[in-house]
Amino acid sequence: MKGPARSLLRFLALAACGLASTAAAISGVAPADNVLPLHVEDAVGVPGGRIAVVFRAYASRPIGQGQVCFVAQPPAEEPPPTPTPSPLLSYSESIVFSQAGDVEIEFIEVDEQPPTFELRFVSPSATVNRYDGPLAVVFFQLSPDVAPGSQFDLLLDVDGTKVFDEDGVGIEVLPLPGKLTVRDAGDPFAVAADAGRVVRGEVAHLAVRTFEPVPWSAGRIGVRYDPEVLEGEPVVRMDPRHGAATFDYEVSVPGLLIVDFSSPDGTLNGVPGQLVRFELTTSRAALPTSTSRVWLDPSLTWVAGPDGRLLPLALGDDVVEIVPPVEGGPGFPERPFTRRDAAGARIARRSLPAPTPR
Repeated sequence: MKGPARSLLRFLALAACGLASTAAAISGVAPADNVLPLHVEDAVGVPGGRIAVVFRAYASRPIGQGQVCFVAQPPAEEPPPTPTPSPLLSYSESIVFSQAGDVEIEFIEVDEQPPTFELRFVSPSATVNRYDGPLAVVFFQLSPDVAPGSQFDLLLDVDGTKVFDEDGVGIEVLPLPGKLTVRDAGDPFAVAADAGRVVRGEVAHLAVRTFEPVPWSAGRIGVRYDPEVLEGEPVVRMDPRHGAATFDYEVSVPGLLIVDFSSPDGTLNGVPGQLVRFELTTSRAALPTSTSRVWLDPSLTWVAGPDGRLLPLALGDDVVEIVPPVEGGPGFPERPFTRRDAAGARIARRSLPAPTPR
């Protein structure tokens, strides 16, 4: 990853997390085209290990400055845990991505129970979130005292999270929560297919995603799907915000996408999330209100760490939901996305011979 600044800034007058919204904040009646769905992605970690809290935007809305306010806490239905000698999360570092690489950031932890975190940033070029995808990531060390199997909610503070365009005009944020799951150190690393909803005849946006910042040096992903539902040749992307990589793909077998990739510097998956994104057109003959499975083939999927050794993987599947046309499109979860500018990602269109696992 190149160039995101990590220095502190003299932060431009933004309201503190938890304060009431000011006139610059955006109300729920803002036009849908100005809404920014912001998702705290699901994260996984081991006790005492490094985790990444990734904030993903589902629409392209260039941002000049803002702050993201969030908290990690037990699910509301669970009783409060017994206090531990160390905090759940100990701050490590932050990155906010911009096209110009000119972001200045500041990270603050509010002394509350549970602690509330603020990530503040300014981009003079207003190129944060120029392209949809990872907007920012905060790295923590997970407490060594937390029990494997524990889960925590990752929640955005809706009043404390504010973003503004290059003219200082606020952009309404649609907060989407995530989960932090604590796994046992002996468990494999989760890699999963990621699908969603689509109207038949339109483009389905799919992905292969990860949940932990574990470096990858090379690998192969084999994705299977129903070619009678998802048609044609896919457009495949790997976003450099997840780490440097080269890749090629093959679709010689109907219903099978094979992606081979290499990251010589081992930075791939330094920021987890949707490492491989691909688009396929859905058949006009697909039945509305139906689902179609998308899964990773274990015989064709492998990943090597920086030392060349294969990593143990736990593969997850998903389904594409075919939905009837509705006014404004299917949306996620309730609003349409009118723009999906992916020009910032490298695109591969042809295949090369696959590498041999080391």
